[in-house]
Amino acid sequence: MEEETKSVDDTANFPAMRRKAAYVKEYMKVYMQKPGVKDRVREQAKIREQSEVMKQKRKEYRASPEQKELARQRILRYRSKEENRVREKERNKTYVVSDERKAKNAEWSRTKRINDVEWAEKQRERNRLRMKAYNKLDHIKERIREYGKRSEVRERAKQLLLSNPDRKNRKKKNWYEWYRSGDNAERLRAKAKEYVTRPDIAQRIKERVLMIGTSSAHRARYYGCVTESVNRLSVYERDRWRCVSCGCKVVIARQYQSNRATIDHRIPLSRGGSHTYENCQTMCMMCNSKKEATMPIGRQLTVFDRVVSS
Repeated sequence: MEEETKSVDDTANFPAMRRKAAYVKEYMKVYMQKPGVKDRVREQAKIREQSEVMKQKRKEYRASPEQKELARQRILRYRSKEENRVREKERNKTYVVSDERKAKNAEWSRTKRINDVEWAEKQRERNRLRMKAYNKLDHIKERIREYGKRSEVRERAKQLLLSNPDRKNRKKKNWYEWYRSGDNAERLRAKAKEYVTRPDIAQRIKERVLMIGTSSAHRARYYGCVTESVNRLSVYERDRWRCVSCGCKVVIARQYQSNRATIDHRIPLSRGGSHTYENCQTMCMMCNSKKEATMPIGRQLTVFDRVVSS
């Protein structure tokens, strides 16, 4: 009687769960009848079996004496690394760098900086030589020549030189240094000789010589300036054979030299200066070429007074 009462109570308390279980059971019967479902179930069961087999094999492999020994060695290495790390940390707390070690570190840093600078210089020289060889190619020369002939490029270069006088002076200095180096001087002399022998250039030079003259006195008369007989050696002796611009020792030479003695006019003849001892001063070839027909205020106008007073 009690059992019948319990079964009735269970049925009465869980009718929804029983209905749901019966529905799932019927649904799974229908689902398993679909094509391909049984094959997928078999494949999943096979994969599970294979995974169990692989787990068992890995377990046996790790339980082998060789693998146990390798695992023990790995653990010992890790523990030794940790111990060394802790020991190094403790040692660094009380570590004091000796003077010898400091000097050694400084020497190493200095050597490294020198090596880096030398490497950079060598790399810069290699790049320069590579670009120099590249610019010597015929088609590159033509492209550079055409680019330089553009009006906007020439105007931009002109404005750059006018806005930066130091750049212009440095460019001139580099040109003179290049002129004096190697075979450039001989090659440029031959080129200049070939230039002045051209019929049109020779005619222009002849007309200018006839019109102006070759000496400073002739040019002064052409410009209508005051002139007097000026002895070059007297000017050189007065200035103690020193360039009034850079102070180098000047010499008399027939060919081009950077320290070749020349006569310069403090106020150029083309600007109304006189050809007199007061307006003449000693300059080397390089400084005279740089000065040209200009009046650098602050230096050239006071040099003569300094020389005379001394």
